[in-house]
Amino acid sequence: MAPTHSEKILVPITLRIPGEIHGRLKKISEVEYRSLNHQIIMALACFVELHEKGKAFPTARRGGAR
Repeated sequence: MAPTHSEKILVPITLRIPGEIHGRLKKISEVEYRSLNHQIIMALACFVELHEKGKAFPTARRGGAR
């Protein structure tokens, strides 16, 4: 079966983000399509908020460029 439009969106996102947000995005695939855009916006807004607080990628701070 061909992937749906929502799966094409979800796959690259879920591979790059951790825990709590990944869980929210996994739930998106279970909701009806008409609420999909709202769910993605809410999950990404949560991700951006964590990223701005420096908590989205905690391992990125170990060594490397600063």
